[in-house]
Amino acid sequence: MNSLIDIGKKYPSNKNKSGFLEIYDEMFKEFRDKEIKLLEIGIDKGDSLRIWRDFFPKAKICGLDIIEKNFS
Repeated sequence: MNSLIDIGKKYPSNKNKSGFLEIYDEMFKEFRDKEIKLLEIGIDKGDSLRIWRDFFPKAKICGLDIIEKNFS
């Protein structure tokens, strides 16, 4: 199972540069295989949503942004 840091290397999210993935990997590892609901506010190009999708395979993930987005 890949770490959040490894998953983050696949997507150009700003979370890679900020160091948050290292922190989140430790904080969220106990929720990884649980059916959770995750809301991210401020999704930019959607790369962090893709990171969360890969890290939390059983999660329902919703992203909000002030600018309308359409991800297929």
